[in-house]
Amino acid sequence: MTWQELAALKKRGAVGDINLRYFDGRGERVSSDLDDRVIGLTLDEIKRIDHVIGVAGGREIQSDPCCFGGKTPRRPHCRP
Repeated sequence: MTWQELAALKKRGAVGDINLRYFDGRGERVSSDLDDRVIGLTLDEIKRIDHVIGVAGGREIQSDPCCFGGKTPRRPHCRP
């Protein structure tokens, strides 16, 4: 992935990713050429999983249930 690709994703509204599958502030997929180069689950496949564990890192972390297919984590654990 190049810095130009990352800038293009941000310009199209991407605010985060799960397994390099980018999403916007509503949890909707932001498609890119990267989708064809990544081997792994898609966001739609992840949303269909009953139990998902999320790990976040960075200076600005926001928890949004839409990123988990509308499922709010029952017991979030935060560690600085």
